[in-house]
Amino acid sequence: MRELPNALAEKLMDLYVLNVNKHLRQRKPSPTSPKTYREYQRPINLSDMKDHIKGKTTIGVFGGNVVTKFITFDIDVSDDKLTSEDNHLRAKQLTYHLIHTLIEDFNIQPAHIFPSFSGKKGYHVDIFFSESIEKTFTKRLYDLVLERMGADPKQIELRPTSLGVKVPLGIHKETGLKAFYCDHTLEQLPDESILEAQPLDVTSWIDWFNDTYPEETKAEIFKVSHTEAVDIENVIMDIYTDQKTVSEQKKDLMDVLNLGQLKYKGTRHVTTLRLAIFYKTLGYEKEEAFMSISNIIGNTFEKSRELISDKTTLDFAIKEVSRLVKITYEKDYDFKEYTTTAEVTRSEMLQILKIKKLPLQKLLFSFLLHSKLHAQDDGTFYMTYKTLERMGNDSNRLRLAEKIRKLQSMGLIEIVSHNEIDRVRSLQENRPICKPNVYKVLIEKSTKKEPCLLVGAKGSVSSLFYTVVAELIDPEVCKGIVGRDTYYKRDYHKAYTVSNK
Repeated sequence: MRELPNALAEKLMDLYVLNVNKHLRQRKPSPTSPKTYREYQRPINLSDMKDHIKGKTTIGVFGGNVVTKFITFDIDVSDDKLTSEDNHLRAKQLTYHLIHTLIEDFNIQPAHIFPSFSGKKGYHVDIFFSESIEKTFTKRLYDLVLERMGADPKQIELRPTSLGVKVPLGIHKETGLKAFYCDHTLEQLPDESILEAQPLDVTSWIDWFNDTYPEETKAEIFKVSHTEAVDIENVIMDIYTDQKTVSEQKKDLMDVLNLGQLKYKGTRHVTTLRLAIFYKTLGYEKEEAFMSISNIIGNTFEKSRELISDKTTLDFAIKEVSRLVKITYEKDYDFKEYTTTAEVTRSEMLQILKIKKLPLQKLLFSFLLHSKLHAQDDGTFYMTYKTLERMGNDSNRLRLAEKIRKLQSMGLIEIVSHNEIDRVRSLQENRPICKPNVYKVLIEKSTKKEPCLLVGAKGSVSSLFYTVVAELIDPEVCKGIVGRDTYYKRDYHKAYTVSNK
């Protein structure tokens, strides 16, 4: 039989630890260092948790960036008007009320509610989940519970958020008291009682919640297995650290896009999430990103089935694409180094101005900005009609396509691929679907040092175009290129007036 500290450490790791990349440690406060918690950027291991149980150190854990394995209601009453004993009594009363509310109003059975004494003057109430659940839902649940209780959020706080939470069965470094699990009358339980803890069945409980509180559920609640949750969190941590530059990540993704399928075994989750972020930064709608990534996953199942686990079905993988795209767009995930600014030079704007028609000028300006953010080493980049429309160009697809062809005939852009049929998606949806078009901007780059301007490259370019012209080009030069009548009929002259203020 395993020794009790080993068994307890394994159980606490299983119940609490999801974000393996950082943890908290508590230390005694001092006059020079009143803060008792310190964040460590390394994983918790089993040895750390055993030391926690033995009182050698005191550990705190974080939830994930997206999901969490548990929710904690942190009850702490600090009313200056009350004595320490009265504050503690009030914390007890709130804990009783909370447990009653969770059972009666939220259908959480007593066996799934785990109170514990914090080691100082308050209590924690933990609920563990059978699957990792998105943190936005635990926040909604917390808000609803406190609303039903009529409780003060300053006295009952949610954990984990961006803040961590101390794990029970350790020693509180300020008081020297042990944090222990309690029964529902808040009497101390033996440490080994937690070994029998069973998590709440998330799937069945969420069905009940959706039926009971439909107004609180605007969309499907995102949940994944704990193993998949670790995968997601690790991918996000990889994206938000310097392990790979944005350029390197984009190159990896371009390799996948060029192949039309995954490159390596065991990369389905990683690639799906990164592609979702990549498509979002390119301006794709959520549905477009979903269909494009689904195509890549479908191609992999058809051509290289060995790259995906035998236990994973196509239907399951497509559902995962939907979930990951959903959270990427809703949480607005991005590559850390990704920027929405681009450097535009005077010579580039002079070449654009030499086009006689203003709609073509703005269209080429849109291509130029987009290419500066998203072009690969060979100068090629994806761009959708929707992105061009969002940037203020013609919303009529036929006219827009004609203008793009006109720019190509003028030698200013290259249409690398156009209307290429996506065979897998077309078969799946029983209708012809094209892959995103690929372009290349052919504006000549000056080899000399010249004036340039750093501009925002998101949203409509309609007013931005005139602003950049006014900042980089002398008004008399502009008049000479576009013509005096056009200069005053259009908004060129207004931009110069604003620029000179």
